[in-house]
Amino acid sequence: MDMGSGNNIEVNEYEILNQLIDDVNQNQENIQKLQNAINHLEQTITSAKKQVPWFDILVIMASIVVFIAAISNKF
Repeated sequence: MDMGSGNNIEVNEYEILNQLIDDVNQNQENIQKLQNAINHLEQTITSAKKQVPWFDILVIMASIVVFIAAISNKF
């Protein structure tokens, strides 16, 4: 009877080991997916930085117009 319970323990150890291996493999897949997502975000940020900042240009132009208007009102 003790031998039988010992065998059950060994089977459980193998089941646990197999489950751990499956978990490690799943974690590796998830890590790869996260790395792919990070790479995609980095590419998106890089391409966004290369675009012309139209809003900033508009703000600068508006500031220049306001500055010129303020100067011309003083004279």
